[in-house]
Amino acid sequence: MYETLLDNLRFLVDQTLNQLHQAQSLLDEFSDKKIEKITSNEDYIDNLKITIENECFSVIHNRSLGRRDIDKIRSINVIGTNVERIADYVVNIADQTRYLINFSFLKQFDHGVFTEKIEGGLTTVIEVLKTDDLSKALDICKVEYEIDLVYKTYFDRLMEMFQTAEHHEDLITAIFIFRYFERIGDSILNIGEALIFAILGDRIKIRHFEALEQNIANPEFGGDISRITTDPILGSRSGCRISKVKKDEGPDSKEQGIFKEGSREKIHSEYENILKWRSVSETLPPKVYGYLEKDDKASMLVECLPGRTFDQVLIDEDSRTFEHALQIFLDTVFSSWTSTLSRTSHPAGYAAQMENRLESVENIHPYFFREEMNIGGKVIHSTRNLVKKMVEREADLQPPLSVLIHGDFNLNNIIYNDFEDRVHYIDLYRSRMSDWIQDASVCLVSAFRIPVFKGYIRERINFFIHTMYKRFSRFARENEDANFEARLAFALARSFFTSTRFTYNRKFAKEMFNRSEYIMNKLAVWDGEWEDFRIKNSVLFY
Repeated sequence: MYETLLDNLRFLVDQTLNQLHQAQSLLDEFSDKKIEKITSNEDYIDNLKITIENECFSVIHNRSLGRRDIDKIRSINVIGTNVERIADYVVNIADQTRYLINFSFLKQFDHGVFTEKIEGGLTTVIEVLKTDDLSKALDICKVEYEIDLVYKTYFDRLMEMFQTAEHHEDLITAIFIFRYFERIGDSILNIGEALIFAILGDRIKIRHFEALEQNIANPEFGGDISRITTDPILGSRSGCRISKVKKDEGPDSKEQGIFKEGSREKIHSEYENILKWRSVSETLPPKVYGYLEKDDKASMLVECLPGRTFDQVLIDEDSRTFEHALQIFLDTVFSSWTSTLSRTSHPAGYAAQMENRLESVENIHPYFFREEMNIGGKVIHSTRNLVKKMVEREADLQPPLSVLIHGDFNLNNIIYNDFEDRVHYIDLYRSRMSDWIQDASVCLVSAFRIPVFKGYIRERINFFIHTMYKRFSRFARENEDANFEARLAFALARSFFTSTRFTYNRKFAKEMFNRSEYIMNKLAVWDGEWEDFRIKNSVLFY
């Protein structure tokens, strides 16, 4: 299946290398004929690239292929595109030589080092596609770094020459020529990463790969990067790269790790919070197999917890399994809160959270935002002013106790492990000591916003919300949290408001937005003691 594709790709690589050698000869000794020869081959190389592209799409469309085969064909297409781009850069280099006034100026630079490194990267491409040799794919990626070092050295020398040279034309032309070599390095990096994708099945960047390799080397995980496959996890809003990692141990191989790579601050926070949670319960968070920091990035390999997220349990499981899972969940939540409870005040600032997300909500649903109105002499606040008023009103509302909260207590961050009959928490980077109402409101609204609107599933969702609300009320009474309903109102207003960002279903988003404004209006006109504030809990049910 790959023979014709690889043959055409080999032709493309060979033609591009021939262009590169012609350009090297041109840089050694200028000749209009050499420029003409380089530019005359451009159409042939373009046609080869188009042939490869068409054949890739044809094979995928007309054959029943497994994922690994499709990944390899996609990789070949990306490689073909980048090899053709390298040939284009070679033509650009040739064109630039026309602007040199003193052609011998280039002889003080060893430009052959670029050709040598580029050739080293391109000549092994076909071999790697045939053998899946990961170490050689990595070597191809490293060519870009080596070219960058040479480019930086030459660029710095040229910048120094600008200080003393009388005529700058050749300096500028040389910068352009070396810059095209540097861009060829970028294309070689793309080729190397495409080869890694063909081998691992994940579109992984070289820095991600290096971090993954070092994390997998941790003895507790016991992995060998050459026997690892990865699957990207799509749809994450965390801003981190997340992949499932699986050891290649035959047909029964299962995902055994989750690899995360992102900003140092975020990954480090999650790492430390996992350690905090493990001091509360060793089984509640995942194990950490490896943690690595480099520059402004960090990465972590954690246990892939078995089970289903709680929103899946809520929707898909039979009633008996759901009710049992719910009981385990309740026991876990209130056990962790009781064991970490502190009589200290850590206000969560729900209204301030809402104010910080005004722009992102308005970007998705600008038509929800109300302008200020005057009806019969009564001022109706604009949405923005109403949120601003909430910030002022919440200032004197202090929580009497705090617990270690999850911080992002959506149901898809809760795993029910039916094999071990326990609950796990994931995505813990926002965990901290804070008002327990933060987790309570997010839990309630994350159930509310599940986009299922008919039948017994919606009844089950409402049952879940009702059960959780009753247990939250009981927890407040047992711990003498007198103003919890007022804080819950602020928190629910925040959660309903910000949840509209995650759906384009205008009707459903409007339902949540209206509930938020209803609660905010109640809070805005309240003039009694916060301990006496109440809202109808029907606002929680759809």
